[in-house]
Amino acid sequence: MPPPAEPSAPLVTRLGSGTSTVSSAPKRRELPPRGGAPGSTQGTVACGRTRCQAPGQACFFSRERWAWECRPVAPIPAEHAIHKNREDEPLGYRCDDGFDCPDGETCCDTFGSLQRVCVPRSQVPSVCIAEICSAEGALCPPGRHCSAQGDEEGRCEAPQGPATCSGKRRCPSDKPICVIAGAALKCVAEGSPAYEAVPGTDRLRCTRQSDCHYGDTCQAVFGEIEHETATYCGPYHPMYMGSRLCDPADQARCAPQDHNCRERHACKPPSGDSLLPWMGVR
Repeated sequence: MPPPAEPSAPLVTRLGSGTSTVSSAPKRRELPPRGGAPGSTQGTVACGRTRCQAPGQACFFSRERWAWECRPVAPIPAEHAIHKNREDEPLGYRCDDGFDCPDGETCCDTFGSLQRVCVPRSQVPSVCIAEICSAEGALCPPGRHCSAQGDEEGRCEAPQGPATCSGKRRCPSDKPICVIAGAALKCVAEGSPAYEAVPGTDRLRCTRQSDCHYGDTCQAVFGEIEHETATYCGPYHPMYMGSRLCDPADQARCAPQDHNCRERHACKPPSGDSLLPWMGVR
């Protein structure tokens, strides 16, 4: 992830005798673009006006120079790349698609480090926020498409939904989102008047795990910002993401007599008289 832009000074209001003055906040200093450098993407990482040579170099942002720069890097122990990013061992951008990685590995943003590294392809579902791709780079796995536009890098994305909705039936492909419209469930198209008529908390891209594809997980959004939908399909890690959806009627993963297992993996049913009784959270 790029470092954040320098914060603006706080807005200060001073109250005087019947008047108020507000100090103007300076403009945020925008980061220069990292992508767009000319040259082949194979074995190189875009880094401002140049390209770093992978795997011996990585791209870092220099606050002193306020510019992207290539720096030599040593190989990363797997546990550091996947689980953490120590301040004394910055990882940087070591790849921007699978062409920069050894055979059997691919490029991704990991949950723990929030940096761009190569990981074994077998570990992608458990350690990657997203597999990274570019328009002229390595192909995404079968079933996924690259969201890159022009010089901008993208993610290898799987199809979303359609969501299971009224009557526990899947929505049609042209109206893939299930919305809670008063006392009813309705399948709608994204951006349609019926979609816009309800808040994001009542829009569902998925309501069951079977609504997601190619290893993605149906999960609830989380965080303090307002989201477009309340659920979505994507990579999942229990330490870094929101609640995983489940069916309260499905407790097959635990033996009936294994109370400890059932307590650890209990699927909490929706509260009240939910229109979606199969949409619990774990």
